[in-house]
Amino acid sequence: MKIRIKQLERRVSILEAQAHVSAEAEAAARIRELCDFWTSSEINEYVHFLEQDADHHKLNEMVLRSTTRREQYPNLWFGIHQRRGGDLAIPEPWSAEAEIEAIRDDVALMWEWRGLALNLDALTTHDLTILDYLQPKWSLGLAYWNRVKTIATPTEIEAVLAKVLLVARAIERDKSGKIISWENIGRPLNWTDLKLDPDTFPWQEWRRLQDARKNRDST
Repeated sequence: MKIRIKQLERRVSILEAQAHVSAEAEAAARIRELCDFWTSSEINEYVHFLEQDADHHKLNEMVLRSTTRREQYPNLWFGIHQRRGGDLAIPEPWSAEAEIEAIRDDVALMWEWRGLALNLDALTTHDLTILDYLQPKWSLGLAYWNRVKTIATPTEIEAVLAKVLLVARAIERDKSGKIISWENIGRPLNWTDLKLDPDTFPWQEWRRLQDARKNRDST
């Protein structure tokens, strides 16, 4: 009997140790998940709150920010966050609505830098994501398929373009590349403005991505 009790105790100890390791792994995964949707400044702020034993309200607000971004506009957040090198300007006091408007302004600014002054007021969050993903990540060019092919087809993109007002187009830059002259336009944005031909959309890559998603979702 004593031997059986000892065996049971050892078994319980092993299970407890496994549960502890599992709990630690889950906690670490949760922290990584939160950090994926924080700016560098917010990560530092969260660590500071923990070190200072801040009240739960502040910590809960930080968690809410990350969770909201992940659940409501993950692709839009990642696009802007990566382009800004992890330090997007965050509105204070924070709200999802205020942040989306700040992102809308940021997307418009990036297109203006590329030579197109756009009014994006009519775009939904998903529309805004598509328009942002049309931009090359690092280069100065206009529009590319590289990122947007992962979230939209030409038909979906064209529906977004129809909602965008092309206010003006840059027609002259100085030697440094700074825009010094604009031409007023005042009509919906189109493929020609982006110098992008919908017939060149990489359908084979798009289908491969769709198949990969289906296989991932089914496992």
